[in-house]
Amino acid sequence: MQTNSIISKIDAFIIKNNFPQSYRNLIIEGVYGHSLSSFLMVDKHNVTLLNDFIDEFNKTRQPINYILGFDYFMNNKYLVDSRVLIPRVETEELVNYVIKYIKKNFQKNETITIADVCCGSGIIGCSIFLLLKDQYNIKLIFTDISNDALNVCKINGEKLNVKATYYEGDLLQPVIDKKIDLVVANPPYIADSSQLEDIVLKEPEIALFGGVIGYEPYLKLMKQCDSISNVKAFIFEIGDGQYENLLDAEPNLNLIKDMFARERIVIKEY
Repeated sequence: MQTNSIISKIDAFIIKNNFPQSYRNLIIEGVYGHSLSSFLMVDKHNVTLLNDFIDEFNKTRQPINYILGFDYFMNNKYLVDSRVLIPRVETEELVNYVIKYIKKNFQKNETITIADVCCGSGIIGCSIFLLLKDQYNIKLIFTDISNDALNVCKINGEKLNVKATYYEGDLLQPVIDKKIDLVVANPPYIADSSQLEDIVLKEPEIALFGGVIGYEPYLKLMKQCDSISNVKAFIFEIGDGQYENLLDAEPNLNLIKDMFARERIVIKEY
């Protein structure tokens, strides 16, 4: 089938399912093993490969990231499957804020121990490490209560040459006795009673739902941070509309809104 017809078929699939346009590149790479530029250099491609992918999606209704087995976050490619959440572009703002905080509060070449809690696929910790490894001595710790998620994180860390240690356990509990400078987290924060789209519910519930009120993991993490030696800040992503409730429990918090003026990042400094 002609290359332009293949692309038109992909675009129609994207529009029909209300997917972002960026999925075009993911599908081309996942189905044909080419970047868009190299794909366009070939006149014809096997349409059966694309049809098989579309058929699998229609049959399983799995997120296409799971079907393809990967996704990109901050220009790096990660293994992504049903053991972990799919990366969200808004989480890049959390990473960018952590980078700014480190550059403002730490000296070049300083040793910084960072714990990425509820690490999932590892996109947050890996991104911070890769962006700062030439300027600081980053000692990276990953924790997750899900051993399955931690295994995905290990694969991604090794593939990206990220130096880290990995701990299975509830939030900070497995590293509560260690000296940590920064705690970074994107924990589950959706209330158990919330109604989500069917395709979102294909993602692991343990990484989506935080409890009856949703933000229980934040409260527990803040208490754990109080016990961590040397910690300077706890920086985390929240759901829209949760900040005021968190302030009732802990007044010493600062909010950073995202590019859409939604509540997104909270920092507690020590």
